Amino acid sequence: MAAGPEDKTPPPPPAGSTPPAEPGKIAVVPRQNAAPERPPSSAEASPDLTQQLASALARVLGANAAANAPTAPLAERGLMGKEEKRFRRAGGGESAPPTAEPAGGEPYDLPVFVPKRDRRVEGESPAQPDAPKKEMPRGELDQAALDAERGHYSRPDPPPRGDAPSLRSLWRRSPGLRVASTVAGALAAAALCFVAGRQTAPEVGGLQPAVDRTAPKPLAESTRLVLPRLAENDEIKRIDEASLAQTEGNFAKAEETLLALARDAPELRGNQLALAHFWIQKGNFSSADYHISLGLAGLTDDAGQLYAVRGLLQAASQRPRKANESYELATRAAPYDWRNFFLWSEHLRRAGKNQQALEMIDKAIARVHEQGDEDLMQFKRRLILIALGRGEEIDAPIAAHLASAVPAAEWLLTAMAREANRGDFSVAAKPLKRATELVDEERLGGLLRDFFLYQWCFEKELEPLFRSVLKQMKPLAAPPAAASDKPEAEEESPLGQGLVPKSP
Repeated sequence: MAAGPEDKTPPPPPAGSTPPAEPGKIAVVPRQNAAPERPPSSAEASPDLTQQLASALARVLGANAAANAPTAPLAERGLMGKEEKRFRRAGGGESAPPTAEPAGGEPYDLPVFVPKRDRRVEGESPAQPDAPKKEMPRGELDQAALDAERGHYSRPDPPPRGDAPSLRSLWRRSPGLRVASTVAGALAAAALCFVAGRQTAPEVGGLQPAVDRTAPKPLAESTRLVLPRLAENDEIKRIDEASLAQTEGNFAKAEETLLALARDAPELRGNQLALAHFWIQKGNFSSADYHISLGLAGLTDDAGQLYAVRGLLQAASQRPRKANESYELATRAAPYDWRNFFLWSEHLRRAGKNQQALEMIDKAIARVHEQGDEDLMQFKRRLILIALGRGEEIDAPIAAHLASAVPAAEWLLTAMAREANRGDFSVAAKPLKRATELVDEERLGGLLRDFFLYQWCFEKELEPLFRSVLKQMKPLAAPPAAASDKPEAEEESPLGQGLVPKSP
């Protein structure tokens, strides 16, 4: 008759062994003493250890039938007993999982406790009896117990990382990035265009000498930066010869002497300015501007006068904006010189900017020191007031000066301009006729060359008087003569800046 499950009892333990533990309890294993200084042999093994191994072997062999029994859930396991707690505290190394009573009443198999080898003894190991191969139960063991047996704790795998988004997707998802990229590209293109324009822009300042085929060859020695010095006696004589030849119309000798002085004595003040005036007298404005550039590149010439002459050339070439810039540079290069402010005022008058011309003429008057120069500028200032329509401001001074026995020529011409501007040319002819009787022809002709007075030279009441004073004057509407190297008659410039070609 087969025995039921209730009759299955483990075989009795051998003599001298530790009695098996009751179901639901953990067998108490006595604490092992420290290993001796010399490892014991197999014959001298501890009887307690032998009994423990034998008891464990018997339990393993007798529990084969219980290996396939279902395992009770963790919730049905009993509480940890005092013996188990004491065993874990006293074990010092490895701990066994708690034993739970299965549904059939059979206990779980406990792992065999094997003491660690004494690490204090190096070189030899104690003899251990042959132990049966340990079979891991099929029941579930705690992962923490397995990690404790392996001596480490497993780390969870890192979460998978997704692929980085492509540049195309970022461009589509970020409108701010598209706007910023567009603005940055536009700014970079504007910066490149600005740099390219600065590098390819033409040099500011007058006509280029390369346009004129008759321009002299460049003076390499004249471009050196040298300091001015005093002229020697022989150099003074050579300058006198060049000036006399220029006055007599011997331009070949004058040019040769001036160029030789510029090469041999580049540190003399005024070499390039003298050459500029020489080419202006010959009507070659391009060559004159070339020597002005050489003078501005060095330190020997007066920059204020060079800029002022350049302004005259640009005004004659119908470049009023460039001329205005040159006159401004002239006043900044020589801020104490009244001539540059006066020339700038004259240029503004011809451009029709009378209010600005009035401001500049006042600055020139504030800087002048000679009475003759001040009388000339005061005369020009009264003409500006008449052009502005403010003639009534000078009616009283005009009457006072005309009442004198010998009125000045400037006041007589002012009275003529006041009446002519009103359109009463018969009354304007009286002060002009009186001026021709009291003032010498040369001085009166210099005053009548002003463009504001010259506009009435063809009025029938005034034309005979103008003709008697200016016998060789031609209408302003006549075309200018072509520049040539032949000597021609010159007339003195009304601005006092050298000689200019005479209009035919």
